[in-house]
Amino acid sequence: MAKGNLKKIIQEAQEIENPKSVEEELDPKLSLHKKTIDQIQAEYRLCWLFMHPKINEWLLRLRIYNNQKRSKDDVGDNLMFTIHQTVLANLYDDEFNALFGGREEGDEIKAENLNMLARYDAQNEMNKDMIDYEWDWDATFFGRGYTLLNDFDRDSKTPLPEVIDPTTLVRDPRCVALNGDAFGRSAARFFGREIRMAMYEMKENGSYFNLNLLRKETTNLQSLVGEAREARRDAQGFDNFLSKENSLTENYEYSILQWFTHIGGEKYVIELANSQNLIVRIAKLPWKKWPIIERSIFPISHDFDGVSIPDLTEDKQRMRAVLINLGVDTAKADLYGMYLFDQNKIKNRNDLNFDFNKWIPVDGPVGDAVQVMEKKQISRSVDFILNLLEAGAEKASATPASQQGQISKESRTLGEIELVASRSGVRYSLPAKIFGWSEKRFWEQWYRVYDKNFHDGIDRKSIRLVGSFGPKWVEFSKEDIKTENKLGPDIEIESRVVSEAKRLRRYQILSQYMGFALQDQFSSARYARKKMGQLAGLKKDEIDRLLPATVDEMDAERENEFLSENKPMPIRLEENHVEHLEMHKNAKDTKALINHVEAHKEAMRRSRIRPELYPGLARPQPPETKINAPNERVSERPAIQNAA
Repeated sequence: MAKGNLKKIIQEAQEIENPKSVEEELDPKLSLHKKTIDQIQAEYRLCWLFMHPKINEWLLRLRIYNNQKRSKDDVGDNLMFTIHQTVLANLYDDEFNALFGGREEGDEIKAENLNMLARYDAQNEMNKDMIDYEWDWDATFFGRGYTLLNDFDRDSKTPLPEVIDPTTLVRDPRCVALNGDAFGRSAARFFGREIRMAMYEMKENGSYFNLNLLRKETTNLQSLVGEAREARRDAQGFDNFLSKENSLTENYEYSILQWFTHIGGEKYVIELANSQNLIVRIAKLPWKKWPIIERSIFPISHDFDGVSIPDLTEDKQRMRAVLINLGVDTAKADLYGMYLFDQNKIKNRNDLNFDFNKWIPVDGPVGDAVQVMEKKQISRSVDFILNLLEAGAEKASATPASQQGQISKESRTLGEIELVASRSGVRYSLPAKIFGWSEKRFWEQWYRVYDKNFHDGIDRKSIRLVGSFGPKWVEFSKEDIKTENKLGPDIEIESRVVSEAKRLRRYQILSQYMGFALQDQFSSARYARKKMGQLAGLKKDEIDRLLPATVDEMDAERENEFLSENKPMPIRLEENHVEHLEMHKNAKDTKALINHVEAHKEAMRRSRIRPELYPGLARPQPPETKINAPNERVSERPAIQNAA
């Protein structure tokens, strides 16, 4: 849609003053406002008819997951809860670290700034730990979880992620993912969700209009939020209080359809109220992709839904509950059985009621006056089926008893237990890697939201870093975090569990190799100590405190600022050229840097002939390469200028 058309839609929507003028102004042939509403209503009906059966199934599973409204005489099985919580705990325990890197030379400092900013936002402003739990919960239970990352908090200068309830979202039936496959193919043309907002929330947002035309809805047969809330409350054993909502005034929640769609080939988010007949918000999205990040646990190729934990466990839990309750009934029958008695010998039937120290009179010899009525006993096949159902769920989800924190029923050796644990870990590493896909897309969108809303020359953000020297404050502007490449920074997602295992293995290998390598007279012991500190898990500021920067390293770092701007810098004879060359690798590739590096190399070549002129050179020269220089006095040590 052209920019003029968007303004026309908003203008028409805002000019509506009362319901009567709505009918007069919204001409289906002439009004863009009416055409937009008709388009959204048609798309919503298609999505609702497609998704409603699936949503009803999800709501039924939520009741099975935590059913508090069942008969008090029945016993519920918790297989689904046990398996789901075990998988969720293992995946949630594994943290994902986003590591930013520059796409071009000279972006290393900005990438490091992004790393600091991302860690601060995740731990403080965005509450990423809570977001991840809800996101992981939805992914494991519904097969796919959604996080919307489109808004930006102007007060804290932070992107605002929101986890979307899958039971309130309906989507394009044709898509394989909302943003399509790896190349964006088969993406959703439209999708949306129902939200509930009070009047004061819309006013605080500032982007809503037509608020004076909002009215309460008496009935909404397609209310997804209403169905979801009612199902959850019903499962918890609470009565449905949604019918009492209409009695509220100031804090009444209005039902709003938040719809993402294409108009004129452009992406928009449009919100409708009053049973989807009144536009209250229109915003053109600045992104090439939808600002929603999807997370799957067991995706199926070329399929949207994939497999969830309830898909694997619901049928087994239902059957186990049936068998368990039949077993309970049989146990009760053993205590309160059926009996045959001789009514000629026992005249009063009340004598058969149980009581302590009770004497029952019998007319004649006792004999067989009372006899237990035989009944069918539970066969061993029932226990076999119960164990088979549980084993099937455990195999499908890779959650054996040991993974759940239980002692195995069978006697196993330590080697067998360790083998089961390792194989289970391999199975868990697959969904963990799949979760890494969504984590990378999350931080890519996080950077785009900053790039769009963090204004250059206006906005500044201060973050608190806690290091080995205590807390310190760092302030960023947009120039400090925006990379030169329009694609943004490179992002690498690293699993904490996987990275820890790799780091420890590398530490063990290099610790043995370093002992051998440091015997060489040309080896860099300082680099070796820093590298081992990194592999030992020490932070950069901790390593810098243990191994403070030398004068040459500080000088070279200062020179990098000028060299990156293509400003020539001279070298001095007393410098440690090896350390300078190591530090100059971080500078931007300019002509001044190339000349400066060549000057360092030339100084190192001359040191082979006149070593007494270069006392700062750290590396000793091998005996076979030293050349005896003639004895002569040197009054001064001139600087070597770069070859311009």
